Amino acid sequence: MSTKRPTLSLPTTSPTVDSNTASIISDIHVGDPLGSSVRERLTVSVSHGKLTFGDTTGLRVTGGSYGSSRLTVRGNLHYLRTDLATLTYTSDVGYGGPDTLSLRLVDTTDNKRFAKGSLDITVLPPTIPTISVPTTSPTVTRGIDSPISGITVGDPTGTQERLDLSSSRGNITFGDTTGLTVTKGSYGSNSVTVTGTLADLQRDLATLSYKNISASNTQDTLSLRMINTTNNLSAKGSLVITVLAPPTPTITLSTPSLTVTRGIDSPISGITLGDPIGTQEELFLSTKRGALTFGDTTGLTVTDGSYGSNSVKVTGTLADLQRDLATLSYKNISASNTPDSLYVRLTDTTYNSKTNSSLAIPVLPPPSPTISVPTTSLTVTRGIASPISGITVGDPIGTKEQLVLSARRGTLTFGDTTGLTVTSGSYGSKSVTVTGDLADLQRDLGTLSYTSIGTYNRDTLSLGLTDTIYNSKTQSSLALTIVAPPP
Repeated sequence: MSTKRPTLSLPTTSPTVDSNTASIISDIHVGDPLGSSVRERLTVSVSHGKLTFGDTTGLRVTGGSYGSSRLTVRGNLHYLRTDLATLTYTSDVGYGGPDTLSLRLVDTTDNKRFAKGSLDITVLPPTIPTISVPTTSPTVTRGIDSPISGITVGDPTGTQERLDLSSSRGNITFGDTTGLTVTKGSYGSNSVTVTGTLADLQRDLATLSYKNISASNTQDTLSLRMINTTNNLSAKGSLVITVLAPPTPTITLSTPSLTVTRGIDSPISGITLGDPIGTQEELFLSTKRGALTFGDTTGLTVTDGSYGSNSVKVTGTLADLQRDLATLSYKNISASNTPDSLYVRLTDTTYNSKTNSSLAIPVLPPPSPTISVPTTSLTVTRGIASPISGITVGDPIGTKEQLVLSARRGTLTFGDTTGLTVTSGSYGSKSVTVTGDLADLQRDLGTLSYTSIGTYNRDTLSLGLTDTIYNSKTQSSLALTIVAPPP
């Protein structure tokens, strides 16, 4: 048996390779004095990478595996020579520094003759992605979408990347998402992960916007992490965001005061609401001496008070509030003409920003009730109940009235007293005071009769009408000519 060993020849120069990049280790040669048909066993190993063969023709793995740090193959020397030319080394992800390729060639004829050697490999430091953020903190207004510019990403070796973005108090949105795929979170939320090419990411990052949705003006931080999806190398960055208070809603009055008549529903116009960032609002309206009513309440929800009272709080969209506010009316229900005011407060329910204003309301006296009587004297027959016709009562604002009737030389009686209440005097006497609805008074006045007493030729019917709610009143009188009865 031959005592000559197999031979192993290695390059004289240490190869230099890029980190995490498949590199062929060339110029390794094997031989055996017994010829190329001898079956050999070759073991190769490294400490900081993986080994494989581009061509494995004629080889059989007997230890480890292709793509591992240690690999043993067996085959004829002829095949080993050919396949060794395709030996490939790939460093571990992120590794840079020295490594050593160890080789051991064994003649399997007797498993005693062998050759071994080692080759130093220099692995260049890995090239990692980069994230560059502005050196100055951007300032945003709470509740408003604000562009975030000046963020740059790079990766000398990467093409396919993953970008993680997150914040604690705001929503993140891209104006352009061309080429990006969301793999976690969502656009318009406080966290989103997207994948795409480096070029797509850089282009779309220029359209990044941030909207702070918190209830305070605490600063926020935008955190970024980009990962090369091929080698898993990553870079991180963060950007502090200064948050300003949101703009307040606005209330604009077209006039500082609005004059109304006591007791009459009066439209309140010229109030304009605004909110540059809000959509859901709360509107509070209050007065001291009046009732507030909306003609249209579409889209509104009462949260306090009530329609038709002196105070009401409603919520709704800004558009609904503005539309319905155009139908607001005010009715002064006090017993005096003391000026009133309308207090208006608008609150953005999302960001709790608010503003208020007030509208002065001078109050005019209510219109007086009216009594219309015939313009000429009314002739009645002495001692006989005579109808008193042609008297009309009115009140533009009243419903509850008091009517006082009196005569000096006769008695007064109603044929119909439905709905009336006697508060002074009595039916069939010279004087009677009754209260009731205006409609009842008008109807029953049509049945009024007068009966003279004694031999007088003239009398006067005195009338007084009072609006019992607003205490406005009027008076009138009707001359009566008394004639003797026919013979």
